[in-house]
Amino acid sequence: MLNGLQNLFAITDATSARCSTWDRTGGNNDWVTIKPGETYTIAEINGPGCIRHIYATTIHINRLEYRWAVLRMYWDGEETPSVEVPFGDFFGIAHGSPRAFDSHLITLTTCDLHEIRGRRFGYNCYFPMPFAKGARIEIHQQADTPWGRGIDALWFH
Repeated sequence: MLNGLQNLFAITDATSARCSTWDRTGGNNDWVTIKPGETYTIAEINGPGCIRHIYATTIHINRLEYRWAVLRMYWDGEETPSVEVPFGDFFGIAHGSPRAFDSHLITLTTCDLHEIRGRRFGYNCYFPMPFAKGARIEIHQQADTPWGRGIDALWFH
């Protein structure tokens, strides 16, 4: 039976790696701020590989932010992105109104933050994204305000 697990116990020479926000000073400032008009590179990978999971979270107070931030993905040295989509659309957020849901490839989880302005959402993507020479993933903030507005924070891995 072929179900995707047939190689679960096979030994390979592959390695796992991670690109993430983390405080390089050892503190707890483990997020990034994307300023108005800024393009932030969240991953730059050299050599062959396959991205298997993208996780991000923010604390939003304006539903338009899901459209203002544009996600771009480049494979194998491309000049133009293979993926160019508003952040919220990529993670299945319709009309800037996030709702928790689960699917095999995309999930949106939620957590109420009563002391902090509103809700926090966890965005997960499990599309396998293979590349032969390299990959670059960027977020461009089109708005005239920083990502996350008052909190100005994006966490990802």
